[in-house]
Amino acid sequence: MRIFLTGATGYIGGAVLDSLVKHGHDVTALVRDNEKAARIAARGGRPVVGNLAEPDSYRAAADAQDGYIHTAFDGASGKGATTDRIALDTMLTSAKRPRTVGAQTPSTRFLIYTSGVWVLGRTPEPVAEIPVAPPPEPIVKPAAKPAPAAPKGPKALLAQAAKLREKGEVERALDLYGRVAEEDPENVEALTGRGLCYLDLERYPPAEASFQAVLGIDPEEPDALLGLAETYRWQGKTADAIRYYEKYLALHPGGEEADVARNALEELRK
Repeated sequence: MRIFLTGATGYIGGAVLDSLVKHGHDVTALVRDNEKAARIAARGGRPVVGNLAEPDSYRAAADAQDGYIHTAFDGASGKGATTDRIALDTMLTSAKRPRTVGAQTPSTRFLIYTSGVWVLGRTPEPVAEIPVAPPPEPIVKPAAKPAPAAPKGPKALLAQAAKLREKGEVERALDLYGRVAEEDPENVEALTGRGLCYLDLERYPPAEASFQAVLGIDPEEPDALLGLAETYRWQGKTADAIRYYEKYLALHPGGEEADVARNALEELRK
């Protein structure tokens, strides 16, 4: 199938790209510049240089696809939600275009969305506030319980940071990981989380520094080994990436991300 992919140089999008290419799909990936385009091409994708906020830069490429996978989120611009809506509207419009008669392609296109999800969105009309007649009996509510205190300990902060990162709120997660690391510079979980956030944001030098700091404390930490391998891979440092993927597999052959590491090695050794 022909797939249009956003966020292909990110942590999630990169894994999606590798899997799609491995299974024989034709992947067109939207990237921001020529340097990232070269990296996508080296991994078997078809790069299109453009900007999520500028549909004209990628609409033609999107129109020719059988499916769409949206993993990107432009949090750095401060206009993430607006840009996300523009990108989604563009892909949805492309997905709804009629098929050519007799085309040997699926009759229905699909869209997979892995970024931040709008729970309610905008209502097309003002919400009616007509009172109910007769008025209902008043309900006496018990006194409100005081709000729980904000988490202050490192364990609570780390748990909150992990949930924020899972929800795509990477900048907020990065702040919490940084607060714990400032109080405890050898906290492996905080340093690893901070590195993963930097990797999500494509800020590779600080990601590398964070992962190296972790391995200086615990040379076998799996997430730091794999994160450092991914960091080197996206910087085009193939030899270093292979070395750390191999090290991860040697220490954690049955690890949660072992298949990801093996697939990455297979692509890098081609």
